[in-house]
Amino acid sequence: MEMRLLDLEEALAALSTKTSAEAVKESGALKKLRKFLGEANEVGSAAHTFLSKVGDGVDLLQQVARRYNDIAQWCGAPQVPSVLLGKV
Repeated sequence: MEMRLLDLEEALAALSTKTSAEAVKESGALKKLRKFLGEANEVGSAAHTFLSKVGDGVDLLQQVARRYNDIAQWCGAPQVPSVLLGKV
């Protein structure tokens, strides 16, 4: 799980070099983040188990998902359903 999170972090850092909404939408970083958020929401998955054991893991996941949605909305990528985001 640690390696996966580090890979995700590196991919997201690379977004800073993207200059257009389309480039961000098509980036591997956004796809990796969406996949991770989806898996984290699946009970029994490695990501869900990990986050449920980490203090404030669910809150952290919701914060990340809200930030993802901000980017996804800007570039027209699929968004995490608002019902899964908790309180704003």
